[in-house]
Amino acid sequence: EKITVNDAYMRSVKGAGMKSISRKPTHILYWALMIALTAVLAFGIAAHTHGGSGGKTPIAQAKQNIEFLNAIQRIQPGSTPRESEKNSETAVIAFTFDDGYISDYEYAYPILKKYGIRGTSYIIGEYPDRGKPYALFWEQIKEMKAYGWCFGCHTYAHTDLTKMTTAQIQKSMEQEDLAFTRQGLEPPAVHAYPYGRYDQQVIEALKPYRKQMRKASYDEKFVDIDHMNPYEIDSISADMITEKRLASREQLVDRACKEKAVIVFRVHGLYMMKRDDTGAWPVQTDAKLFEKLVGYCVKKGCRFITMEELMGM
Repeated sequence: EKITVNDAYMRSVKGAGMKSISRKPTHILYWALMIALTAVLAFGIAAHTHGGSGGKTPIAQAKQNIEFLNAIQRIQPGSTPRESEKNSETAVIAFTFDDGYISDYEYAYPILKKYGIRGTSYIIGEYPDRGKPYALFWEQIKEMKAYGWCFGCHTYAHTDLTKMTTAQIQKSMEQEDLAFTRQGLEPPAVHAYPYGRYDQQVIEALKPYRKQMRKASYDEKFVDIDHMNPYEIDSISADMITEKRLASREQLVDRACKEKAVIVFRVHGLYMMKRDDTGAWPVQTDAKLFEKLVGYCVKKGCRFITMEELMGM
């Protein structure tokens, strides 16, 4: 039996349990990804032939190419990012980090990068501007941004927006935008409410500056992708220092997988050896437990997105 590339693609999609799609997909994204896959496969063969595979064996190189194909299979030709999330056969997860601590770079970034995952960090612009100890530096932010990490706004000075006038909120947003543009970066499109506090006045003041706002409640609600209010995105805390807490987060992942739901996890400062090793922050998370949670989500076959991708950007 003669099998074309398109036939092989279609069989792999059906084997992965995805919803049926046209046998002859013509969406430009499909063809772009197929061309990219062909290029990756050709590069892998050439690199191994000429000794430039970085020490990878043929089996290791093949495994890497298969992982790339699996990532492609998670996007349905003809679907927008929002439709792809709604049609997902498993949970969709976004890992977010508040305040812009140095642990985003030292721990969260390498943990997620190991699995090819990109996170979202909400930056307090004053911290890198003033070189605050235990906060991200702009050069680290640029490195993470180049990898595909998403950076959002957490106000310029971590202020309670419900206690500010509209003019004061606008000034904070403009200061935050300027902090980014001075570094050659685009102003953030997404925002997280400091302390989780906001009201309608805050929302209206932020709308000209941000396309999406994330909450910080403790209701443990999944994101309702069909009725999503971009100014009140639910999130679930993944701050944890005990195995019991980890188990409860894993149970949420199990439920999200069954419901094919979207979870936005939020985390604050991570520590590795002991608390306060990356700053004496009021809310902290054991990096080893966080890595276990990430590994559990990967094992469950979850898809991963940034907060900008959640908007369908």
